[in-house]
Amino acid sequence: MTTGAPAFPHRSFWSEDYGAYAPSLQLVGDTVTDVLIIGAGFTGLSAAINLKLRDRALRVLVIEQEAVGFGASGRNSGWVWPNVATYHDILVAHGVGTLRETYAYARRAYEYVGGLVKEHGLDSEYRETGLLRPSVSPEYEKDRMEYAEFCEKLGRADMISEMTESDVRNEYASPLFYKALWDRELALIHPVRHARSLAKLARSLDAEIFEQTPAIEIVEEPHSVRVATPRAAIRADRVILATNAYTHLLDMKTDRGLTRRERPVIAFNTVTRPLTEAEWTQLKWRKRNAIYTFGPASHFGNPTHDGRLHWCSDRFIGVPQGRAMGPEYDARYNPTLKKQTDMFFPCLRDAELTHHWGGPIAATIDRFFHVGELNGNGRVFLSIGCNGNGVSLTHLNGKILADLVSDTKTELTALWFVNRPTRLWPAPEIATRAIHAFISIEKWRAKRRAIKAGLRGLVEESDWINAKS
Repeated sequence: MTTGAPAFPHRSFWSEDYGAYAPSLQLVGDTVTDVLIIGAGFTGLSAAINLKLRDRALRVLVIEQEAVGFGASGRNSGWVWPNVATYHDILVAHGVGTLRETYAYARRAYEYVGGLVKEHGLDSEYRETGLLRPSVSPEYEKDRMEYAEFCEKLGRADMISEMTESDVRNEYASPLFYKALWDRELALIHPVRHARSLAKLARSLDAEIFEQTPAIEIVEEPHSVRVATPRAAIRADRVILATNAYTHLLDMKTDRGLTRRERPVIAFNTVTRPLTEAEWTQLKWRKRNAIYTFGPASHFGNPTHDGRLHWCSDRFIGVPQGRAMGPEYDARYNPTLKKQTDMFFPCLRDAELTHHWGGPIAATIDRFFHVGELNGNGRVFLSIGCNGNGVSLTHLNGKILADLVSDTKTELTALWFVNRPTRLWPAPEIATRAIHAFISIEKWRAKRRAIKAGLRGLVEESDWINAKS
């Protein structure tokens, strides 16, 4: 349905840009289903699609507390790439074999998204652009070279190539970019269009999706799982929890540890007004690719489909308290990032930032996603916690969930991380303090290096992000 006012336009630029969208009516009345999926983001929709492709007779019901594209699936940067937050940790803990197995999975996930878009004609604005990885001044050349060496360990050295300082200056008008790596493996999507195209595909396969239908209680019973919503009671043979950063809010009587599997972290994003042709000419940037810097604040971004510049820093984050899911806005963010954007791209001094939003990331204590069976009884399954790298991974994780729910052993279900033992966060107030401590240490280290490199302005936020952000 595409009538009515834009649904939740304040949640992200992508939602507002999508335009008119009316969420489906909530589920009313008692019902029975083979599989219930809680959460209509990338994970849940991928699971629904794969279940229906496997067995069209299976009843698959998806409930979403708000609207398709409301959560992280509609608020991210739209980067489809084979990245995992903890590659280095995996190497240390498990060795190079497991590291390469993990990268092979991430690469397969990256390719899987592109395959879905092309096979089913999804309206995702999918475009394969590649990724520039420049060092921000010679001070950060060490980081760039270490990453190039690490790509050898990953088994992806053939995916990157060196660019000299002259190469970079010829293609990008930034005084801060020094030498760079060119990475072939990145595509861009419009997150909300993609999510709602997945929902359309799922519905075409006869999956049922009910928006505005939150799960308020989950009870495992001897032969089924009972889920209560505001106006319905659902009895399901099997349940998939695809709630990511909202998982700690679920009320599941038989698994109190569920509330400690993840903690939400809010990543802030911004975009400029549409740039003029003259401004793009000044910027060069002919490939319209993504950029992710080696620098004090890991600035990143890309041109959007309508000629804006999406430019951010992964140091701009908020840590919610207790059961809160915000703040989704910080008045200090735009003026601070505007100064930093001008440092990178002086020719954009007249380009105001028009949109600012926050999106929830599910952070697990080991910074790696959890996917598998929940309590060992074959009833409840989940996938959560991609730690800010979920656009590709969630899609293939959804396929794993479909395999597990169907009792089908595949090469995916045999991977080392499926059903692995997982650690839980401590109590929320302790977890929040731990996350703040980690962030503070990282910012202190970044600030020291930035000052040494003469780039103090790129870490201005380290002075104002505090325990209440």
